[in-house]
Amino acid sequence: MTHFDFAELNIWAIVVASVLNMVIGFLWYSMALFGKPWMNALGFKVEDLNPSPWIYVFAFLLGVVIATFMALFLQGVEGALAGMTYGGVLALVFVIPTMITHHLYEQRKGKLMLIVAGHELVVFLAFGAILGGWQ
Repeated sequence: MTHFDFAELNIWAIVVASVLNMVIGFLWYSMALFGKPWMNALGFKVEDLNPSPWIYVFAFLLGVVIATFMALFLQGVEGALAGMTYGGVLALVFVIPTMITHHLYEQRKGKLMLIVAGHELVVFLAFGAILGGWQ
């Protein structure tokens, strides 16, 4: 295996993917999509939610970390479709099984696992499309 080359990374693709991560999360967990079932599965009410602005800062920074290392992983992959394929594989083989393991031990509801896993899959597909297609 060759070493990852940070100098070859497309910083703008990483920034766009990180911003898109926030947009996808905002939409996914909105009341128009999965916000209500997500809150029900967690036992939350709208009035219970009062997130600190720091949550958004950390979520964005974690998105930057994920996008950066996914971009390193995708070096040499050409095209949005190929990037999406790799992104989907990463989500289905690493991210989602790890997340589901935690949910099982926490005895979370199946509906919650599906909502969160679906979000992760969509994010990784989007990351793959952007990072694979914009090199």
